[in-house]
Amino acid sequence: MIIKRKIQLINFLYFMTIDIHASMDMMEDVFNIDLSTLQNIEVQSASKSAQLLSETPATMIVVTKDQIQKRGYRSLLDLLNDVAGFSVYKFANAGLYSVIGIRGITGQSYLKILRDGIEIDMTKSQSVSVGMNYPLVGVERVEIVYGGSSVVYGGDAVSGIINLITDTHVGSIVDIATDGDYYHLMTKYTGTLNKSVLTIGASVHSDRDYDFDKLYPSLYPKVDIYNINKTIVESANDRDFNYMPVKTQSAFLYLNNSVWTFGANYSKTSDSTYISLVGDSTKKELAYYNSNMISEMRGAYFSYRYLFGNKVNLTSTISYDATELDPESFYINSGNDYHNAYKYFISERIAIDETLRFNISNHKITAGVTAEHYYSMPKSFDLEKPYFDKTATYPRSDINVNYYQKSWDFQAIYIQDQIKITDSFLISFALRSQITDIDDQYWLQRMALIYNSHEIYQKLLYSKSMLIPRASIMYLNYGYFFIPNDGKRDWDNNKYQINSARIPNPDLEAEWTDSYEYNIWTFFNKNLYLFGSVFYTKMQSVIRDTVLYNITTLFPDTTILKAKQQFNNSWAELYGGELGFMFKKSFNYFDLDTWANYSMIDGHELINNTLTELPYIRPHQIKAGSTISWRNFDLTLSGNWVDIAHADYSTKTDPSHKKKIAGYIIGDLYFKYKYTDYLNFALTIKNIGDDRYYSTRISTSTDYRSPQESRQIIFGLFYVF
Repeated sequence: MIIKRKIQLINFLYFMTIDIHASMDMMEDVFNIDLSTLQNIEVQSASKSAQLLSETPATMIVVTKDQIQKRGYRSLLDLLNDVAGFSVYKFANAGLYSVIGIRGITGQSYLKILRDGIEIDMTKSQSVSVGMNYPLVGVERVEIVYGGSSVVYGGDAVSGIINLITDTHVGSIVDIATDGDYYHLMTKYTGTLNKSVLTIGASVHSDRDYDFDKLYPSLYPKVDIYNINKTIVESANDRDFNYMPVKTQSAFLYLNNSVWTFGANYSKTSDSTYISLVGDSTKKELAYYNSNMISEMRGAYFSYRYLFGNKVNLTSTISYDATELDPESFYINSGNDYHNAYKYFISERIAIDETLRFNISNHKITAGVTAEHYYSMPKSFDLEKPYFDKTATYPRSDINVNYYQKSWDFQAIYIQDQIKITDSFLISFALRSQITDIDDQYWLQRMALIYNSHEIYQKLLYSKSMLIPRASIMYLNYGYFFIPNDGKRDWDNNKYQINSARIPNPDLEAEWTDSYEYNIWTFFNKNLYLFGSVFYTKMQSVIRDTVLYNITTLFPDTTILKAKQQFNNSWAELYGGELGFMFKKSFNYFDLDTWANYSMIDGHELINNTLTELPYIRPHQIKAGSTISWRNFDLTLSGNWVDIAHADYSTKTDPSHKKKIAGYIIGDLYFKYKYTDYLNFALTIKNIGDDRYYSTRISTSTDYRSPQESRQIIFGLFYVF
């Protein structure tokens, strides 16, 4: 299979190359600018309106196209791995390839990913991996907003906003890379269509095959696998842990003119269901190559802009997006007695947004009205066959499957007033009222004091945000198969029993966060700037697991011996900060671009009346890198140092302390050679030292470590025409 894939890839690269013809000069890099001008870049993400980066009522950074290209970022995960305050957990969980944490708040549910200001990740629905489904080809810049933005974006913009801004410069790009096993192809075209600018992009990606059992043999014990009848279904000698690589296809379209915009996005990702399983967990599963979770995200939107004079404009937007798990998705483990166990979910959203922007004297006002309709069918217990039969029964039972199909609506109105007191001093106030048909009315706020003077930019920030529980959490249910009652309980005459399961809780309430932050940027000259921030966040009504026993209310004539159910039973305090610098200077023979940042996070959580350390945090991280440009060569060296990391598993001797994962230092290299004005060749080496190290597995299992990749050498070709 690997040889066949290599031959197909070589043929594909050949025909792609001979079809490319240079037709224009390489696009001018409009972001190759002095650092002192960065704060005057106009951004959109913090307030849904254009404003200078230095005047946004939030901590915000911009990663430019120049930085993306010179540092060799191909996916959003590559970029975030270098950003202060972010933690990227790869191979984080079964069927969830990667998870993002921002300042100690971990999970895709807490952040929003946008393209050109429109949500494309459906965070109110199911958790979906972040990887090559967000390629950076055709991206002009990435705007990152730290902290709560629910006042503008609604009830799940808690940890941050990531906005991918489309590159609309006329021209085309083809980016190809491979190591013979791993491969990706990304392409983007921009041209004019009547009086509009049309941009389309697409990507195809496959990770390499994983050999974790050879790299980390102690975590992959080879033992005989038995079914419930004590029959061997896979012998120790036959075990090879041949996991399917992550595969992704994605595409987008962006059509824009002075009056209206139309956009569409699509991605499909296949994640192996067992990449993250190690230790005792591997003794309960079959490493079947084709078992995977195939998720699909799709969406489209249309915006129309009305202008009233020179100071007032109104934008009307209607959008649709959806996240769906392919009905053919399945896994095989002891929970289904080593038969195919199929999964399915779907979530859809239709939204209408009216945003009004106008200026009155020294007031810059943004106001909006939003109405959203959601439909969701979360994952259910295992299905014996792909989801098509609405009257299917649960495996090994005569009980009909309950699919928990739910619909609900949101309405909200918000307003933000940014007041310019003096040339150096601004105040911003924002308020949002949000109403749902499943809960009460919510009030969210954001305030900012902004002072800019003599190349020193300071912000004092407060935000109140919320996470509305998703249907996929409220009605999430799965577990081990139904078996006949073993008769060991005198009080139990039920026909079936389930040894272990997760059961839904439709009474979950919203999580709340209050965040306080001080942020400062200072420029020593046009070549050097320093930044720093300190923050404190309090989270209330946090949703966490509770273990229950002998549940008889979920299924008829069935007892669940041990169940996990989620409740609003926790609160947490997080505090920390970031320090960093960027230095960029042209010398006689070369250009130098150097960056470094340090992040610290600490705090505690009170869960079920026990005060514990925070789960899923990396208390100390240092990220640094340097790009040297000489003639037609760019060389980037980068590194990431992580101190110990916390798992969500308490030690047996002290439940207030979490299990720790050893720290590591990992270095990467990216080299690019500009062969002509149109053609670049690239070399990427990930994990230069070929180190063996671990990340955190997002699970309460005793197997809380997730092994990471070994050295990888990738060759690339980048063509502009």
